[in-house]
Amino acid sequence: MKRLYYLFDPLCGWCYGAGPVLDLLSQRGGEHLQLLPSGLFAGEGARPMDGAFAAYA
Repeated sequence: MKRLYYLFDPLCGWCYGAGPVLDLLSQRGGEHLQLLPSGLFAGEGARPMDGAFAAYA
């Protein structure tokens, strides 16, 4: 069985654009789709998600 990894940032709107393709991949046989949420603002790059950041984003 093939394993497919999808690394994505849950806070990134562009990542959700891959949704239809991920749905198709998850329905195909012989492959395992593993979702791996990550992010630009994780670990050392973490920052508070406050009103100022929301306005910036």
